[in-house]
Amino acid sequence: MGDFNEVLEQHENKGGRLVTNGQVRIFNNFINYHGLIDLGFQGDTFTWTNNQTDGKFIMERLDRGLDSQQWLDNNPQALLRHLPRIGSDHAPLLLNERAMERRGTKNFRVEHLWFLHPQMKDIVINAWQQNFSQLEAATAGQKMLTKMKETAITLQQWNKQTFGHLPELLKEAEFQIQLA
Repeated sequence: MGDFNEVLEQHENKGGRLVTNGQVRIFNNFINYHGLIDLGFQGDTFTWTNNQTDGKFIMERLDRGLDSQQWLDNNPQALLRHLPRIGSDHAPLLLNERAMERRGTKNFRVEHLWFLHPQMKDIVINAWQQNFSQLEAATAGQKMLTKMKETAITLQQWNKQTFGHLPELLKEAEFQIQLA
């Protein structure tokens, strides 16, 4: 993934010089020789601009994600996004390897109320110190991520058992205040 300073096709260039077949062929040969596949993208087509005015404005897709078929097979839900250019002539690229899995899931939130409960500290310590024997061969990052997920699940279950469904309780309390 990165800035290759070349386009693959004429439609990846707006303004400036025309793309020559020789330039395209050299870049395509590089990609084919190394067995790479363009990951595609979501967002604006153009990832670079020269920020010029007066008829000299150029936009091109110079930045892209390329990877092997094996990587794509192992990451079938990967999604590359072209983010908006802010303070730079290049758009940042964001690669989400599990884009499909994350759709529809809620973000984990810690409630301030939890810190006031005397069991909170013990709940977190016990959840964090669980024995994850399946993680023996995992990387440090994988271990951390698993511990964080499991601790979040434990906290969510504890929250429901201890406090009930907080949004409903808050709505009921607001309603009672309005009646008073």
